[in-house]
Amino acid sequence: MTLEEIQKWCQAYTVQARGIFRGGDFLITPQESGDSNPLNEVLHWELSIGGKRYPTSTSDLERLVSRRIPLEDFIKMTGSREGR
Repeated sequence: MTLEEIQKWCQAYTVQARGIFRGGDFLITPQESGDSNPLNEVLHWELSIGGKRYPTSTSDLERLVSRRIPLEDFIKMTGSREGR
């Protein structure tokens, strides 16, 4: 999974992705990406979908971007751990 793939997925679904790594974070929005941020240092992600935040593992984001998990199913599956 590359930053470009994540950016395209964010654009397609109007999602904002926040990559969280030790000592910082970066944002990938439907309009722009965090170009200089190493994906291999990301510990976990937080997705903003329709004004709600969803904590997301790196493996779940990879499955979403590769479309092995439909976004609708992910939202249903993670509704109980949704952020505020």
